[in-house]
Amino acid sequence: MSTDVVMGGGTTAVFGEGTDVTAGATASVVVTAGVTGSQGPSGDIDATKSFGWIVFESGDACVLGDGLAGFAAPAWMTTYRVTDVQVSVFTPGVTGTMDIQVRRVRSGAAVDVLSTPVTLGSGEFTIGDGVVDAGNADIEAGDLFYIDRDAIHATPAEGLSVMVTITKI
Repeated sequence: MSTDVVMGGGTTAVFGEGTDVTAGATASVVVTAGVTGSQGPSGDIDATKSFGWIVFESGDACVLGDGLAGFAAPAWMTTYRVTDVQVSVFTPGVTGTMDIQVRRVRSGAAVDVLSTPVTLGSGEFTIGDGVVDAGNADIEAGDLFYIDRDAIHATPAEGLSVMVTITKI
């Protein structure tokens, strides 16, 4: 199944649904288009956009693993870079932490977009404490983005959404 999403300026991007084999759950990619209230360095009023994943549905426990449902960057994203990553869960995990990494694959070479992964602590619903690695934040058409779960709470969180914010350069 695929979904056409009409972006700013009349651009249409097609996003599909895939299965995360590690988790056995369906992952969806959603793009939120439009102005977030600020101009970017280019002076473009439509300088900031977000796209995200529903990695695990609200009743599904999070598990360790590398994401297999990717998001392919369309050509219009070539002038953007990743600037923020926010993670939220439906039911918080208990004891320990859950570490979330955004992985970018370009021409078969994978890199971590975050130099420090987003870490969701015990009892937390949402956080955006990851540090973007400026050297791996640029986007080119065809880049594939995946969500990896590098650590999981002792009692896992349920439901996982990840929102990536990009800014025009």
